[in-house]
Amino acid sequence: NLASQELGEAVDEALGALGLSSRVTHDDPSLKEAGQAILVEHARSKAMLHLNLDRTTAEAFVDEPTFVMSSTGRIRNVKDSQGRHVLSPRLNDGGLSLTDEGARVLHALMAGGAQGPPVVVVPEDAVPFVGSGRNVIHGFLSSVEGDLFPGAACLVHDPSGHLVAHGVSRCTSEEALLFEKGIAIRIRGGLLSS
Repeated sequence: NLASQELGEAVDEALGALGLSSRVTHDDPSLKEAGQAILVEHARSKAMLHLNLDRTTAEAFVDEPTFVMSSTGRIRNVKDSQGRHVLSPRLNDGGLSLTDEGARVLHALMAGGAQGPPVVVVPEDAVPFVGSGRNVIHGFLSSVEGDLFPGAACLVHDPSGHLVAHGVSRCTSEEALLFEKGIAIRIRGGLLSS
């Protein structure tokens, strides 16, 4: 312990000789600020990767976030500046899960021309089912905008472009339109009021 204290003092002295500030202590407030900045950048980077957002959209989506943390220090939920729960990290594959509110926020950003996750359009007769939380079945897709891949978060629209639901793809864009049986999109949240 004495050797580590002497080493610390030597480091402080060397930093001072270079005109740099000495080491910070564990109770320094700048450490908390730096930790928060790292969490914010982590959430934005994962949103860019998993939700196909550009930097500007990710900053607008995860704007001044707050985090719900687990007892082990892992991020459980991400809330935006208005306190809306928009994202949750998935432990099983490292991806992100959109919440119903997060899907609404992303849809509003995309309506303004922002880049976002793939959009699946379902025919009018499937809208009530999908909007109430039923999965999108192959054969009941009109079109796919963007690149779907298994595990990708996506938004589901009706033919007029209104948000109906959000979910996770179980197939690629080509498979979604080619296959006739099976689940194409596992719906995580139907967004039509019942």
